[in-house]
Amino acid sequence: MDTQKITREIRMKHWMQIIAQRQQSGLTVKEFCAQQDIPIKQYYYWQHKLRIHFAPAQAPETKKEEVPTLVPLSAAIPVQDSLIVQCGAVFPGSDGAYF
Repeated sequence: MDTQKITREIRMKHWMQIIAQRQQSGLTVKEFCAQQDIPIKQYYYWQHKLRIHFAPAQAPETKKEEVPTLVPLSAAIPVQDSLIVQCGAVFPGSDGAYF
């Protein structure tokens, strides 16, 4: 086992303990980090790193292309070839005219 891999495993175990301590403390991340003199960005960095390491399937994908899905529609009743759409607002008490 190489030195880098051992070092990475030690750091991950260390941060797993810190994150578990924070959860058990009942404090917010901000309060816990201030009390333990841990930079808050460092805490979130390791929390994110551990989530990705232990749950890679749940981590957000960065390069996923979304392809729109077209769904064929059919009308239950006959529909005219054209459709008129009006945009505007109908105010209470008016005759229903659009403004």
